[in-house]
Amino acid sequence: MVWGFNWLASPKLSEEEKAKERKRCSMFITALEGCRKAYPEAERELACKNLRQSVITCYAEKHAVPEAEEHRKCYTKLYKTGISHTGQGHCIPYEQAMQKALQKKGLFPV
Repeated sequence: MVWGFNWLASPKLSEEEKAKERKRCSMFITALEGCRKAYPEAERELACKNLRQSVITCYAEKHAVPEAEEHRKCYTKLYKTGISHTGQGHCIPYEQAMQKALQKKGLFPV
């Protein structure tokens, strides 16, 4: 591990650490699980997209900090400029970066 760049080394989290993160993000996880149960499989991905992103963002705020910060900047910029992000895909590269970083730690897919 390089000093000062501990995010470069991405060891997988232990089951205990994953459990702590599930507890910390439980509000979003519970909402996502409820959404997935409420919609038929064909509609689930689209219907639950924002809740899924909330879970990913919750995990990333602690375990993929640089990626989460870039995503926050993108999302904030869209919000402040009044540009609708629905269906536009402006922040998708940042979402994918968070997912990739979380996958290395065993926290993705959700």
